[in-house]
Amino acid sequence: MIEDFDRFGDPLSRISLSFLLNVSSDNSKCEAPKIISPEKGCKAIVTNQPFELNVLAKAASGAQPIERIESTKPRGMTDTSLSDVDGYPLHKSMTLTWTPESDQLGIHSVGISAVDIDGYASVWSFITLNVANELYPLPESSNPSRDQTKNRTKNWTIMFNKSIRRPTESAYITLTDQSGDVVSRTDSSDSRQVTFHDDFIEFDALLNVQFPGTQAFQLHVAEGVAIDGEPGNCVLSSQASEWTVNIESEEPQYTKAPDTKPNPNLEHYKCADGYADIVLPQDVKAGRQCFVRPLVRRFTITSRGDTTSSVNVPYEVCCETTCTQYL
Repeated sequence: MIEDFDRFGDPLSRISLSFLLNVSSDNSKCEAPKIISPEKGCKAIVTNQPFELNVLAKAASGAQPIERIESTKPRGMTDTSLSDVDGYPLHKSMTLTWTPESDQLGIHSVGISAVDIDGYASVWSFITLNVANELYPLPESSNPSRDQTKNRTKNWTIMFNKSIRRPTESAYITLTDQSGDVVSRTDSSDSRQVTFHDDFIEFDALLNVQFPGTQAFQLHVAEGVAIDGEPGNCVLSSQASEWTVNIESEEPQYTKAPDTKPNPNLEHYKCADGYADIVLPQDVKAGRQCFVRPLVRRFTITSRGDTTSSVNVPYEVCCETTCTQYL
């Protein structure tokens, strides 16, 4: 019997529990099938969008084949018939399909168990589904917005449709030129690069190129740049988005270093000796005594990931008594 009691010790219910024993003359080893996938855990999904959960089960070697896959599932979830898996005679698969409705926000549990022809069943495997409203960037409310022209690459903002927080995994905001080359790359998981507010993020788009006039760039906001602001680990990631922005080249693409040296105690600074090759202009005649003099005392070059940044520094070529400036 199974009984339960209230907090005063009074019985609330009593249910009889029965077990079915199958007696067989076969003395072979009894092995139950196993659920291979999905793995236990939690997955965030979006309301009013179709979601599929692929189930894979395996019969024990030498045992009977799998006859069915049983499931406990939320309202509206359907399953396909059992299917063979090519090349794997012991495996069976099926697919659970669900489009959660707006009134199904929150946590739902899906249980799965495989049963073979003799009735031996696998241990129940459970996966948790967290149903949430979709999270996405708002290009028209961001700065720069779609097709907006900017003459500064500082204090850019990307707005979202609801509250957000920082992701734990790297996710990037990139700018690409008309050739598709990456000219700026910002990691939203790095607090030094991106500042998070209630429903928007703020960052500086550090370009590694110099260009004349105004040029169009493609702003790419990768999936997962922000995650749902709701508490917990099983949360929804933001959708990917992209739009075109225009940048004027009024801002110099090199930066003078401060007069004070960087703090040597900062672990993220690594120093190394190097050199640069400067190609002299063709109008510098052979045989003349010349030297090169940079017009900026110091400058910084920013690298993003595996991309090597370049910088054009204005300099003078001084040949005997004359000097010519170049960029």
